[in-house]
Amino acid sequence: MLGKIFCTGALAALVCIAPPAAAQAPAQAQAQTQESILQKVQRTKVIRAGYIPYPPFVILDPNTKKLSGYFIELMDAIVDNKGQG
Repeated sequence: MLGKIFCTGALAALVCIAPPAAAQAPAQAQAQTQESILQKVQRTKVIRAGYIPYPPFVILDPNTKKLSGYFIELMDAIVDNKGQG
């Protein structure tokens, strides 16, 4: 009985360990072919950035719904200088 329980537990452990090990090979192959974030930005000409209204970094004008603040100015400067350097 103890041998059967040990065998079942060992088989369950092997089943739990084997899939992650087998999944690493495709992930490594995909990582080699996946473009970097910089390459994607250069190709699409789009920078995506998240923000939260948190003065003075990001300020949302309630009337015009326009953003301003340090973070917005930084993103504008990055966009203005993109491709130079």
